Amino acid sequence: GETVTSNTVTILNTAPEADDVEISPEEATASDELSCSYSFSDDDDDDDASTIVWTVDGDEVGTDDTLSDAFVGGQTVTCTVTPTDDEESGTEASASITIDNTAPVLSDATLSPEEAYESSELKCAEGTASDEDGETVTYSYAWTIDGADISVTGYSLDGDDFDKGDDVVCYVTPNDGTDDGETVTSNTVTILNT
Repeated sequence: GETVTSNTVTILNTAPEADDVEISPEEATASDELSCSYSFSDDDDDDDASTIVWTVDGDEVGTDDTLSDAFVGGQTVTCTVTPTDDEESGTEASASITIDNTAPVLSDATLSPEEAYESSELKCAEGTASDEDGETVTYSYAWTIDGADISVTGYSLDGDDFDKGDDVVCYVTPNDGTDDGETVTSNTVTILNT
């Protein structure tokens, strides 16, 4: 009989998918550069035109595949990938990490006066401190006399604790409210004869 022609069916675009979203490094500090990676799949073999959005504590901060200088310790960084094939977008996929705290760094510590006697008051002065997370830095102090620890924890010391000929050293430890930085050792002051 006569051939009959059916209706025409046009194959529609299938939305792509994004899986395995990862932020690296997984353990990061404020000085790190973060990278966002993912796997893209499309049933139509279309090209990947996906978009990336970075947020820090919910606020958008970038759209590249890397992110730096936009976060500090304690904040949550999220990379959200929207799979797109230039025709249609699929379901968003994301990954998040919490930025680790960076301990503060103290440049130096100075014990003065350099010429000290039993009547002198020794003072331990901290140098410049830096904290990548922008946190307020506080200090704790420790002292040794002739290499032995003493119980004083303040920033100054008087003649009740030292004698002529003693070698006095102070130690300063910076803290940003979360972590201690490395302890810094001052110069040595030898108590002179009066």
